[in-house]
Amino acid sequence: MLRMILVILGLAAVIAAMLGARGQKTTNRPRHLFWDMKYQGKYYAQSQSRFFGDGRSARMPVSGTVAYSGADYFADAGYLKADNPDFLKEDENFYFGYKGMHEVTVIDETPKMGADGKPVLEGGKPVLVKKERKEMQPKWITNIPQRAIDELGGWDKLLARGKERYTINCSMCHGLSGYGGQGDTAAGIVGKYNMVGIASYHQDRLREMADGEIFNTITMGKNTMSPYGHMTKPIDRWAIVSYVRALQYSQIADKSLVPASQREQLGVPK
Repeated sequence: MLRMILVILGLAAVIAAMLGARGQKTTNRPRHLFWDMKYQGKYYAQSQSRFFGDGRSARMPVSGTVAYSGADYFADAGYLKADNPDFLKEDENFYFGYKGMHEVTVIDETPKMGADGKPVLEGGKPVLVKKERKEMQPKWITNIPQRAIDELGGWDKLLARGKERYTINCSMCHGLSGYGGQGDTAAGIVGKYNMVGIASYHQDRLREMADGEIFNTITMGKNTMSPYGHMTKPIDRWAIVSYVRALQYSQIADKSLVPASQREQLGVPK
């Protein structure tokens, strides 16, 4: 019994001594009992390697390696005599959806405040005061760049690529039809779970939006929509824009444009 008490007291003393070391500063590296993923058996950038004869861990890519959003590696990585316009992204139309900036008039609406510091109401609604201001905005391009059409081999292939990329990246929110929405009537699964209100492409504001602005929205995101520029190539974003336009047109096109032989198959009324 005495031995057990001494063992317990000894353990308690050790634990107390360890706890007393908390908060002490040291320049020594901490002891990691579990490495998790902090220290990995891999080569880091510019590190040494005893495996390769030249002692470097960095290796040249194999022949034919394709850079993300680029062409063949050996056509892009320092082998050109002149600057590569794709790396410089000098083609603003293709990479950003706009060409330069211009000054526009923006109208801000703010509630009119009374002497008591509260909003003035009229018919139960706050009275809004309009105020104009100047703002520099991108000059959005109105049409899909010819470069995007040519790189994928024509409109048919651009639309086919757009449908594929749209289904992968956009349909879960906006739905296959592009109607978006929220709740039971939502077109996409995200809206059905009431997570956020999803915009419908089939509204005048988005029908009238320039192609370049839609491209920029995909790239940078907007409101509750996350940016997709880091996971989709510029050519794929333009393909998605083309397919969004096709979805919009499908809901407002005149039935006379559908060949008579295909109307019954597509459910178009006579």
